[in-house]
Amino acid sequence: MYFIVKIFILIVFYINYKKIERNIFNIIQSYIKMSIVEESIVYFENHKTYCGQKYVLTFPDEWILDELQYSGRGCGNCKFYGSWRGVMLGYCYNCANYIYDGKRGLGFVGFGVEEIYDLERNTESAATTTYLLNIDLEKIGDIRENPEDTIENHNKKNYEKIHKIYDDMEQESKDEMRNYFDSMN
Repeated sequence: MYFIVKIFILIVFYINYKKIERNIFNIIQSYIKMSIVEESIVYFENHKTYCGQKYVLTFPDEWILDELQYSGRGCGNCKFYGSWRGVMLGYCYNCANYIYDGKRGLGFVGFGVEEIYDLERNTESAATTTYLLNIDLEKIGDIRENPEDTIENHNKKNYEKIHKIYDDMEQESKDEMRNYFDSMN
């Protein structure tokens, strides 16, 4: 009987040893796969990925590779405001202006809409006039990931933004004229 118990213990030990060995192998294999993914950009037909984040194909690779820790894929605002249907188009307004000092776009404010208030002075750094020029938003991403990202909402947001800019400019012009005439009297 003692001999049977000893064999049983050895069998249980051997089975557990093999499970542990298999788990260690899986952990090492996963680590190797993650290391490969983290070090390379993978290209697909209508997007590219890096560290699990999808980017529009024209997003500059050098920006992806040298993003600061809490910007881009590490920033919740960039993932929300700077994305279209789950694909990163650019940086949010805060990251674009306060981390990258406007050198990586003017900053997105939602629905694939870049902040355009200062566009006249910054056309050379705006995403929509550089790497996103001539990009068809309908061919980017999956509508199921962000159902609110539709061309109708995009155009509505742009229209509202542009309309507000023109209203502000008109009001500013009226104020300047009023001040000019007041100073004449």
